[in-house]
Amino acid sequence: MIKRLLIHNALIPTFLIFSLVSFSNLQAATQGSLGTTSSGTVEIGIAVNRAIIITGLRDFNFGIWRVGDGTLIDNDDVCVAKTSNFGTYGIRAAGDGDGFDPAAFTLSNGIDQINYNVYWNDQTGTSGTQQLTPGLIEHGQVETAFHVILAAIFGICVNNANIQIEIPDTELSSAVGGAYSGTLTLLVIPD
Repeated sequence: MIKRLLIHNALIPTFLIFSLVSFSNLQAATQGSLGTTSSGTVEIGIAVNRAIIITGLRDFNFGIWRVGDGTLIDNDDVCVAKTSNFGTYGIRAAGDGDGFDPAAFTLSNGIDQINYNVYWNDQTGTSGTQQLTPGLIEHGQVETAFHVILAAIFGICVNNANIQIEIPDTELSSAVGGAYSGTLTLLVIPD
C-alpha cells in the first residue's frame, strides 16, 4: 500500500526588535536654592535597543512516504543573532493547531491531520536537541559573543542553532492517503 504524502513545512522567520524609548516623561531639571545646603534634581533617560533575528531557514519537503519507511526526520542548521550581548534568548514554536491547541504541530490535507514533533538546539547539529512544546517559550538558549559581533558590525549571521522536524511512523501509518502540509512559526525573543 502506498500513501502519497507530500509534507511541506514552511518556516516563517521572525524578526523581533525590542526598544525602550520613553523620553516624553522627562521634565526640566530643578535647580537648588542658595542656603547652607542645596539640592536639585535631574531626569535621566536612555533608549535600549535589543534586536534579535532568526535566519537561514528552509522549507522541509519529505516527499512521498510509504508503509514501512518508518519515522521521517529532517533538520537544518540556522542562525540566531543579536545586536548586543544581552544574554540568552527564548524560542517559541507554533504550528497550525488543532481543535484543542491552537499552536499544535499539525499537518493537514484539508480534512485529516498528522501530528509532528519539533526539536531545537542552540548549537549546530542535532546532538543535545530539546523537544519544544507548542506555543511555549523555551528560555535559556545560548548564543555566543562571536555571533553578536558579526551581526552587529558586519550584518553577517553564521549558523549557530538547529531545528529538527520529526513525523512519527505511528502518525504516518494511521494517516489517510493524501498531500499534507503545514506552517511552523518560530519566534526568538531576548530573555
